[in-house]
Amino acid sequence: MDPINLIVKYSFITNKLRYCGPHDSYLNFLNYLINPSEELKDKIIDELKRFEGLYPYLQLIAKKTNNHEFSHEVGEAYWLGSKLLDKFDEIDLNELIMSLTKRGLPKSYAEKIANGIPKGMVPHHSFNVIYVGVGKITGSVGFNIENINNCLIRPAEVIEIKEKSVVAKHRPYMFNNNKLILGKPIETEFDYMPEFVKLEKGEIISIHWNFVVDKLKQKEFSNLVNYTKINVDALNNSL
Repeated sequence: MDPINLIVKYSFITNKLRYCGPHDSYLNFLNYLINPSEELKDKIIDELKRFEGLYPYLQLIAKKTNNHEFSHEVGEAYWLGSKLLDKFDEIDLNELIMSLTKRGLPKSYAEKIANGIPKGMVPHHSFNVIYVGVGKITGSVGFNIENINNCLIRPAEVIEIKEKSVVAKHRPYMFNNNKLILGKPIETEFDYMPEFVKLEKGEIISIHWNFVVDKLKQKEFSNLVNYTKINVDALNNSL
């Protein structure tokens, strides 16, 4: 298994949209997914280190769990969730938040949220989206429910496959009395590139910024749901 394949896939769309990372890194990402090479891999790792939010999380998870920062295990823990995240506490997350000030997170805002981290949260991608706040590091997008849903990695079931899009059933989040809850299932059309993954109807996929990233194995699906829920529940319980 290529250790950086997963990290590259989930980082692709945010870079294409110019929300984070060096401009046009996504072109190298796509080329690597189609024709991987060691030379291009080295260049991509250098580019991934410049992603404002991603890299500090990979560093933290790697350091705490004695793994390489660009290993599959670390990338999987951050983007989808795994037992590696069970080792973390509020002290680790406080350190993480303050490290994000070197990547663009305003220091006054960082100090405010670092001192009130809800107990039980873990450094899963959902932590960055719902607690640090989507768009807060780079200022590229607003912090609202639409962008929370767009930025969260969310599962969906394939209903129909078209040439460059997929219709899939999913449950978006909504605010209810200031708490995040899952809404009713809806069907939405998402952008799709067969170069990323070949799909069949009924398969479970992951969505990121209205883009089909990958199909999920049962364990990956369970971890994604579980670790997203851990952070959402911790945040809700703190309100």
